[in-house]
Amino acid sequence: MMQGTKREDIGARHVQIQHLLAENGPTKVKDIAQQLHFSDVTIYRDIKKLEKEGILQLDNGMVVLSRSFTSEIPPSSRYESNLAAKEIICARASQFIRPDSTIILDDSSTVLPLLDSIKKKAPLTVITNSVFAGEQLMSASGIRLYMTGGLYYPWANAFHGHMAIHALQSLQADICFISTTSVTSRGAADSYDATAELKSAMLSISEIKVLLADNSKFSKRALYIAGTLADFDYIITDRTPESISPEQLEQAHTRLITVGAENEGDEENVEAR
Repeated sequence: MMQGTKREDIGARHVQIQHLLAENGPTKVKDIAQQLHFSDVTIYRDIKKLEKEGILQLDNGMVVLSRSFTSEIPPSSRYESNLAAKEIICARASQFIRPDSTIILDDSSTVLPLLDSIKKKAPLTVITNSVFAGEQLMSASGIRLYMTGGLYYPWANAFHGHMAIHALQSLQADICFISTTSVTSRGAADSYDATAELKSAMLSISEIKVLLADNSKFSKRALYIAGTLADFDYIITDRTPESISPEQLEQAHTRLITVGAENEGDEENVEAR
């Protein structure tokens, strides 16, 4: 009985690792261990086993899902983590969307609950690098869809790279909605340089920049900065972060919007500028 329980625990941990990689992309072993609250040794042992099974690869210190396995992961698994928080964050973010405007969506799982609101607020022009978002919007009435193109990253189900950035540089948008792996006082960061570079390009062509971040993002750290706090007009989250002070937000001229049942009294009636 004990042996069966142990196998189940290991299996559950393996699934957690796979979902974390599907969510964040290439990640260091120590970061996986920290986020899942296991020792580096335990996670490294799991990774070596999963690597032998062809599920993931360890490359230059970064763990990434293999191409063949990524294609088997349903898109829904990318946003299962903290889904309730993401839904209320996107419900608030939808209030910024105005008909006849041009909006940008990145390939993060956090923005996916916005898709239904976007369909209801047509006519709209949508620019995205996300294949999943594109598939959901391409047949929607009143949506003019621009896909960035570029190099396809299976683990992200999205386009990245120089071609995607070049495509963005010839466009402009009214508002941009993005999310990242980590949010700290230094800004919003991702674990992979290609995703951070593309999100930075998205911010650069947008009039209004909105960062969507559930509370788990504020306890993580990632290597590549996509944008500083000052690069965002608004941060929408489900819990007031302790890692960023009101003074730092004020200095960056960034407005924090906290949503959720426990924060309804504090929520601001924000209109897109």
